[in-house]
Amino acid sequence: MKLANGDIRMHTCGVEPSVYLIGRVSVATGQGPTEEARWQGTMGRQGFSLIEVIFAAVIVAILATIALPQITESVARVAVTSASATFTARYSLTRTLAIRQGTEARLVVDQARNRFWVAVDTSSGGPQVWDTVGIPVDLTENHVTIKSTSITYCFNGRGLAKTGIACPNGAAAVLFARGAHADTVSITALGKILR
Repeated sequence: MKLANGDIRMHTCGVEPSVYLIGRVSVATGQGPTEEARWQGTMGRQGFSLIEVIFAAVIVAILATIALPQITESVARVAVTSASATFTARYSLTRTLAIRQGTEARLVVDQARNRFWVAVDTSSGGPQVWDTVGIPVDLTENHVTIKSTSITYCFNGRGLAKTGIACPNGAAAVLFARGAHADTVSITALGKILR
């Protein structure tokens, strides 16, 4: 039988074929699908089989198992390096504010809460009034601990390291740690940072 588009559909006499193929060269026999029919059947398939999905999941799980410890170590190393860099930047900011405002400025370290912040004397000659500059840096979010030999680092109005009752140490060391990773920032008696 010839169709309107020129395709041919053939029947066998009295025997119902198991597959009808419609196409330019289609022959149906009562013996099952031809090799061409099998090949055409796989081309139109959409989606993935269960075996393919399981195989892909196993590969992803193996790669994650191999990469996870390295990623965890990298995150810890970056957190410690970032904390020490932030401390160095805040230390420089403290000195800059002391010079700019011509007054005392302090970098305060709170070891119990793992945070530090900058405070500036805004009293203008009267009783000391300390204002915090910016937001205190909280290291607990990144699971970094801070240990310091001094709790305050002070600068006078000329930007020189100041020692006294509130600032007992000129030279100090600040240790940042997370797990096996640590970074130390050393501060000289003159207030210079060594990394």
